Amino acid sequence: MLNTFKYSVLSLARNKDVLLWVILFPLVLATMFLTISGDFSAMNPIPTAVVEDINYANASEFADVIATLSQPGDDQILDMRHVETQEEADQLLLDGEIVGYFQIGTDANPRVYFSPRFTPSDFRRTILKDIADRFVRAQASIQTVAQHNPQALADPVLLTSLSDPASFTQQVTVTANESVMSVRYYFALLGMIAVLAANIALIGIMRTQANLSDLGARRAVGATSRLKTLCATFAACWIFSLVCLLIAYSYARFILDINFGSNDFAGILALACAALMATSLGALVGSIPTLTEGVKAGILTVIACFSALFAGLYGDPSMRLADNITRNFPYLQQLNPVEQVASLFYALYFYDSYVQFFQGLISLLIMSIVLFVGALLFLRRQRYAHI
Repeated sequence: MLNTFKYSVLSLARNKDVLLWVILFPLVLATMFLTISGDFSAMNPIPTAVVEDINYANASEFADVIATLSQPGDDQILDMRHVETQEEADQLLLDGEIVGYFQIGTDANPRVYFSPRFTPSDFRRTILKDIADRFVRAQASIQTVAQHNPQALADPVLLTSLSDPASFTQQVTVTANESVMSVRYYFALLGMIAVLAANIALIGIMRTQANLSDLGARRAVGATSRLKTLCATFAACWIFSLVCLLIAYSYARFILDINFGSNDFAGILALACAALMATSLGALVGSIPTLTEGVKAGILTVIACFSALFAGLYGDPSMRLADNITRNFPYLQQLNPVEQVASLFYALYFYDSYVQFFQGLISLLIMSIVLFVGALLFLRRQRYAHI
């Protein structure tokens, strides 16, 4: 039995498909996610224009604001273009070269115009509008002080406080870690990797079947009982799946510096349960009679890709879809293996207790048991008239 375990692990390690889809592919995908999320976290300066007409020339205070916000550096907010007429600015809007532009009105207040290419929900429009609104409020405050207490304007501290609105709120977090929603993609990615790792058990179980592989035929006539062969193969597939998941987890955790929560031991426990689920799923699909290995591998790929859709792996629309299903049809998500794995890391990251985490572990273990029993029912009924 020990030799069966040993040679099963060695055989799986030499399989190029396993190395490609369960080890290399996740590492590449995780790196791509980091690049995408990095683009979101580091906001580029907003393409903007300002109309330098006679009104703008008389609004030196707003010109100073524009110069400060468009100054090159890490804190640059605006990528400013200067035009002489409103027609030039409108043409830039129509061409999609800028998000919006500022123009000083006859009342000396700035107005901001937006491109129809960008929806009202675009955060860049909100920033441009907020710049104009804050300037108008600051100017109104200064005028009010000038009317009622002009001597106070000699105080530079007062002028600074009028120009820089104070914050009367304090930002706090109610979760165990800072809410960075991009980490949810990595949670869903680990879930998808777990389902892809089911191919390991698929290959291992098929190599125990005498009518599907030469190795299975040799094992069928060997001295080791079929039960011991299946147990050793199942254990080897589980260990190998866990190693593959640990490689992906460690790469994201220590190389890409992704925060999966403060308890790595709990993360490893989650991966162990995810590997158990993957092994049970692969054993179930691998034990289906009459289907070829290619068809069975295709079934697992479809399950992985389709389940990842409802776990939020494919961008914001997929994430919103996953949230809506979880909110309205929570029991359907209990059947989603990718979501079940992702929810374990979600619980570790966002909750300060382990109640939700252990509830997720129990759900995943129940799923593993059901899949494993289904695989046994298929395997125990298989008989061979000849090999």
